[in-house]
Amino acid sequence: MATIREEVLAGIKKAKSHRTRWYHWFNNFLLYTKPGRINCGIEEYCKENPDVLDKPFNDRKTHREFYLDVDQAFRDTGNYDLMMKRTQEKLDAENANPKKECIQEEINLAETYIEPFIRLREMGYTHAELI
Repeated sequence: MATIREEVLAGIKKAKSHRTRWYHWFNNFLLYTKPGRINCGIEEYCKENPDVLDKPFNDRKTHREFYLDVDQAFRDTGNYDLMMKRTQEKLDAENANPKKECIQEEINLAETYIEPFIRLREMGYTHAELI
């Protein structure tokens, strides 16, 4: 039986072999990252509606605990600062040339998701919960 790491890496490898934008494999995971929560308005919404954070995310965790776990997974794997840096690089590239697709910047950012995603799966989150 494959380990969680092997399972995740196999899924990413398959996605990479089928398309340039392989990072779509992560689906909504990017929305759970700190920059994703800020850019899509989740952070602001939670500030205005703090009770939302105490609602269940799954049968084990609240949304607050889940977001803390996501941030901690990035820190534990040494990817938090790199994710923030690459997010800014992607935003800078988009702002410099709004009509240009920033695929390489998106790929660079998505590479920072791999280890934290594996870490969260090892913590007991399912693939479906993370995407």
